[in-house]
Amino acid sequence: MTGTSIDGRPVMICEDDFKAIRDKGGYYVDKSALIDSLIKKEKKVCLFTRPRRFGKTLNLSMLDAYFNKDYAGCSWFDDLHISELRPDDPEKNSHLVILLGMKDLKASTFEAFLDGMRQKISELCKSFAQLGESRRQDPDDRAIFRRLKSGAASEADLKYSLTNIMRMLMVEHDSKVVLLIDEYDNAVNEAGSEDMRKKVLEFMSVFLSSALKSNPSLAFAVVTGVMQIAKASIFSGLNNLYVNSVFDEGFDEYWGFTENEVRKLCADFGDESRFEEAREWYDGYRFGSADVYNPWSVLNYVDSGFKAKSYWSNTATNSFLDRLFRRADMSSMERLIDLEGNGIRERLKTSISYEEADIFEDSLYTVMAMTGYLKVVPEENDIFRLSVPNSEIRILMAAR
Repeated sequence: MTGTSIDGRPVMICEDDFKAIRDKGGYYVDKSALIDSLIKKEKKVCLFTRPRRFGKTLNLSMLDAYFNKDYAGCSWFDDLHISELRPDDPEKNSHLVILLGMKDLKASTFEAFLDGMRQKISELCKSFAQLGESRRQDPDDRAIFRRLKSGAASEADLKYSLTNIMRMLMVEHDSKVVLLIDEYDNAVNEAGSEDMRKKVLEFMSVFLSSALKSNPSLAFAVVTGVMQIAKASIFSGLNNLYVNSVFDEGFDEYWGFTENEVRKLCADFGDESRFEEAREWYDGYRFGSADVYNPWSVLNYVDSGFKAKSYWSNTATNSFLDRLFRRADMSSMERLIDLEGNGIRERLKTSISYEEADIFEDSLYTVMAMTGYLKVVPEENDIFRLSVPNSEIRILMAAR
């Protein structure tokens, strides 16, 4: 039974499509000011990395709803912050948009990964099916497009598929394309072996760089993921990349819930006095300079009638993190126990190069911070104070 707020709005926990939530009158914590901040940033390519279930997919679907010309005339934003910040915005519903979600792209072999990519790109092509028959397109491009659409694409076809589709869209509509990619790193993180991980990294480097670097068909791009993979690994040669991770200031409050938002949630669902319990269980994250709550857990908490327990930990597996846990020595594990007190001070790398991950002692803590298992507060230079953020994660750590 889905809980409802005092005014009847349901918590749509398993729904991460902004359009569906707004159409069905679901409870929505307004993050639309992200659009204004993104436009003002004026960056060609933005990469946002945050833990799983912290609103990345929902925010990308919101960007699609705002910028995509296919949704012109829709009223999804009428009562949200962005309508006050940017009334009569010429950017609204004025772009061709490609939205590519990769969070479910998990495979045990490289061939299975390629099959998954074939299906993803086939589905994307079907939304632009007219390109395969358009006489405005080069015959060779039409042939490649038909292979992509039918699921018969070669590995080479797939590597350059985004670039080719974007070029064809620009030829067809005389308009550049907004590119939105969700969970770009999922297949790398969940690779079944080191050999497969290297192959996926090589594929994704070509797949992304060809679409994002010096692409005349690109208006701008927003990419999300869990971890910031070092440029040398996957974003080689991409000089126009703006990165915002858990370590960086800016855009802080758009991923996760703020204290005021959680307090309002408790009140809207009938019991503001539960706020302190919500803080104990689900607060404690630090993104840049903002203190935030785990949104997935908070929504489950209010939806369950304020039953405090672990909700997020069962959904946030990461094969790469699990591998680091298994390889951690005893001294590393003993230090993790210390994190339950005042925490420890540690120098951290702020991006991951998978080839080096087992060499550097701080890899475990870096990945834990990126994936939502540690609170990280900057102190000086690359020194951070690390601690367990809340009761939910403390229970999970004890089980390790």
